[in-house]
Amino acid sequence: MTISCNLCNQSFSSVIIHNDVALNEISVELTQHLKDRHQSEAKLLIKDHLMLMQGGLWYLLFSRYGKWEEEPFIKNEFDKLSVKLVEILGIAQMGETNAKAQVS
Repeated sequence: MTISCNLCNQSFSSVIIHNDVALNEISVELTQHLKDRHQSEAKLLIKDHLMLMQGGLWYLLFSRYGKWEEEPFIKNEFDKLSVKLVEILGIAQMGETNAKAQVS
């Protein structure tokens, strides 16, 4: 299993047969690489991770257990949070990448 850094193209490989263990190994290597070589991106990753944790919990709480149809402020904040979470996760970018790959 091999991946490479999007920022500098350095490759990270694992020869471990079990994919879940191999994925964990290269994830640790990429994380260490990011910390050592791309500090500003590492800081952004930490910021986005915290937003995912806080925003994700808030999103799950309100979407599963909250009734707020009559609260325009909450609806607006919920909509903004939904967009932010999608941006952080890169879901829109993944869809564009998959669409481009299918066309090629």
